[in-house]
Amino acid sequence: MSALRKLGGVGLYFCRTCGSGGDSLSLFMAVRKTSFPETVRELSDG
Repeated sequence: MSALRKLGGVGLYFCRTCGSGGDSLSLFMAVRKTSFPETVRELSDG
């Protein structure tokens, strides 16, 4: 069983290991260790 789980069709995630969760932006920020403005800039560059 995976520690990272997508919750339904609502675009949220939950980590069973550390208890963190949130939306796709918060997952991106956690994985990349970036701030919200850095994340938005990085995603909009593509």
